[in-house]
Amino acid sequence: MKKLIVIVVNYNEKDNTLAVLKQLNNNKTAVKMTTVVVDNHSSDNSVSEIKKKFPKVILVSNKK
Repeated sequence: MKKLIVIVVNYNEKDNTLAVLKQLNNNKTAVKMTTVVVDNHSSDNSVSEIKKKFPKVILVSNKK
């Protein structure tokens, strides 16, 4: 089985990032996909929303 790692960078773009994650989550292919979100210290509740709605996503939450 093929493997794919998708890295999404976020900074105060909660709605757009959630939309991207939703589309990636709906992907029904034979590829084993891992999704990583790198948040660059957003102030728009991005981190908590991503954790709540996409618990399988690997989330890197930068402090600055």
